[in-house]
Amino acid sequence: MYDIRTFDIIFIFHVLAALQPRSAQRYPQLMWIQLQPAFSFATILSELVSSMVSAVTTSKLPILYAPITGRIITAQPSPPVCQHGLLGKGVVIEMTGSTLYAPADGELTQISSSGDYLSLRLNDTYSLQLITGSGDAFGTHPALTVLCREQTQVKCGDPLVKINQSLLRSLKPVQQRLAVLICSLGHEQITEPFDWLQSGLVTAKDSPLITY
Repeated sequence: MYDIRTFDIIFIFHVLAALQPRSAQRYPQLMWIQLQPAFSFATILSELVSSMVSAVTTSKLPILYAPITGRIITAQPSPPVCQHGLLGKGVVIEMTGSTLYAPADGELTQISSSGDYLSLRLNDTYSLQLITGSGDAFGTHPALTVLCREQTQVKCGDPLVKINQSLLRSLKPVQQRLAVLICSLGHEQITEPFDWLQSGLVTAKDSPLITY
């Protein structure tokens, strides 16, 4: 069975094949095709197929920017919430900034009482989790103040959580880290080709966390 894009290509093939000289005489609006010295059926078809393939492979995952200023770390062991992968996969940032921002547009679907867990629905395919601390018990982080509400739309760069850096530095190292995790809203695994930033300093609202 043909899908819609296969049908489109076949339809275009037949249309172009019909553009013979007699067709141009019958349909003067099509004569420009024959008058183009560079016109090539193969070229036109190739360009059409290329554009269709590009449309199919366009990523549904938006660019994600660093939600907070800090440093990406790869230290082991990673926070427990990152080890099992049930909430998704991503990166861990050692936080030095004082505000946590939305890394992309979306809908805030869940927020813990202390702001150490936020779930941001990016679209119909992906959800983003922002987890401060170990993730062992949500709603208990003492250095955070929530600035947002559940079931609201946010734009990339909107402030979500205020962080008391003085208090944060008095806590265990694992409590000073933010996990940025992506998961699929369906049952399938994420198959889009992208890479997470592996190391280095990041600036809130400015540094992309993924590359395609």
